[in-house]
Amino acid sequence: MNPATLALLALLLFGQTNGEPFFEEVTPGLSGIFVPLSSSYISHTELSISVGSVLSAYELFPYEKRATSPAVFGEFGIGLFNRFALFLKAGTYPKNETDRRANLFGAGIRYSILKNENREHLSLRFSYNTFSDLRFHPQDPNFTAQYSRLSNFQIITEVNKKFVGLFFGATVGYQFNVIDGSYWQELVGTVTEFDETIGSFLVKFNIEKRLAWFGFGLGASISKSSPAVSACVSFYK
Repeated sequence: MNPATLALLALLLFGQTNGEPFFEEVTPGLSGIFVPLSSSYISHTELSISVGSVLSAYELFPYEKRATSPAVFGEFGIGLFNRFALFLKAGTYPKNETDRRANLFGAGIRYSILKNENREHLSLRFSYNTFSDLRFHPQDPNFTAQYSRLSNFQIITEVNKKFVGLFFGATVGYQFNVIDGSYWQELVGTVTEFDETIGSFLVKFNIEKRLAWFGFGLGASISKSSPAVSACVSFYK
């Protein structure tokens, strides 16, 4: 088979590829970086500042290479009206076959259903997260994808319990990823627009050690088929 025939067959194969596999496979892992940063045992008299990192590795479709760089977050929390707490989050996600870093933003509110003097509680948390426009494979004219929007909504239940000197937390919830994107192949002039909501369950476990005004924690979560690990240092009053 001569080179011209091989090139033609390659173009036909490229033309048969659409963007759905990229967004459906990459989105769950990418949204894994939006998991709650810390358990943050906040009451109405407390403030907290947490600095942490979340790693959610995923395959960079259509290649077998995996993104393994962590996102770095800062999270500020303030207690409101005894049972409510407000959270604001910002951070950055490094280049992973992309043309620039992504700036991450988030906000959420927690309502404590049950709590006691040991800061153990049962609560509901609602949060919104998003990051800026991001293009994947910018150097590859065959497989270039761009998220013009990836917004993540989470509704989760948190249970926190003191266990052998540590605070143990379990989170179970659901998250919605609202996507606008484009996937194009310049060699054949194919462009696929993608606009969809992908929902998945979120399960997270974490342990956290709290001292007088300082704490640190480790956590692991699973969302769909994408695991994530997190670590944070918190200062609070």
